[in-house]
Amino acid sequence: MSLHNIFARIAKVIAFVLSAVIFFGCLPAMADIIPTPPLKAKTDSQGKFSVSVPQSNGLPLDAVVRSAILSLPNSVTGTIENIKIIDTDPPVSNPSGLVFGCVNIRAKNNTNLIKECGGPAQLKARVKYRYQAIGSGFKPDTEFEIKLYNQFNEGEI
Repeated sequence: MSLHNIFARIAKVIAFVLSAVIFFGCLPAMADIIPTPPLKAKTDSQGKFSVSVPQSNGLPLDAVVRSAILSLPNSVTGTIENIKIIDTDPPVSNPSGLVFGCVNIRAKNNTNLIKECGGPAQLKARVKYRYQAIGSGFKPDTEFEIKLYNQFNEGEI
């Protein structure tokens, strides 16, 4: 596997993680932007990405992600085919572990992934999640990022 493909996969995972972080939300006393670095990624030479990122530690408190803003170059569009947040140790009441999921989101610059998926996403404290996303139809080798917010945003604030 080439270094470029490895980087593309890592970027996809990061993008998904940012989306998941958006679902985490933040506490009322915190600022609008969730205090995590933006998820940055890059599509492969075919304009596709696929990421799967485990969360190393759970959140200290329950959180709600209300906005996940996708930043792309203005002329770039594509489809996020599948996005999921999965509890890695699901309770008996939810054996699949699916906490949040959405399919076939048409994406462009400033798309709010949470709004498009009918969010928000609610994440529990001390639960470890896995963030997964698959996308295609983007311009090859496109760099993008996702920022998470605890407020409803229509783009950068």
